[in-house]
Amino acid sequence: MKILAACDIHEEEAVLDPLESLSSIHDFTFICGDISHTNYFINQCLEKFHNSFFIPGNWDNELVNQVLEKSPKFIHKKRAELKNGYNVVGFGYSLPTPFATFGELSEEQIYEQMSKLPIDENTLLLLHCPPKGYFDLSRRNLNI
Repeated sequence: MKILAACDIHEEEAVLDPLESLSSIHDFTFICGDISHTNYFINQCLEKFHNSFFIPGNWDNELVNQVLEKSPKFIHKKRAELKNGYNVVGFGYSLPTPFATFGELSEEQIYEQMSKLPIDENTLLLLHCPPKGYFDLSRRNLNI
């Protein structure tokens, strides 16, 4: 199974066509948040990416979340069956940031909500923010 994962598109029109081309040679495309601030752009994404699943990031505003919630591709706090016995469960948003964005939750809220998710040994967990200790270092942490 080939999966394309992308996040933090931040409404960059220039990435849509290349991502769509890459998406066409993968079994599934996971769009992992921080996608859009407008109906127009999020609808473009929903149309372009077939066999895709979306979760919100902290940057995606309330309007975009409302559009996503109406799509069967939206899997925030949901599970979808893939193939070969695998499934995907999504959880978007982030911890609080200095930017006071729409999709921010406390650690306690994230723990409470994620503990209810139907996750098993065949689950691919789709997240916006990496779990602690996995791809969560910045250049400052690496002394680069």
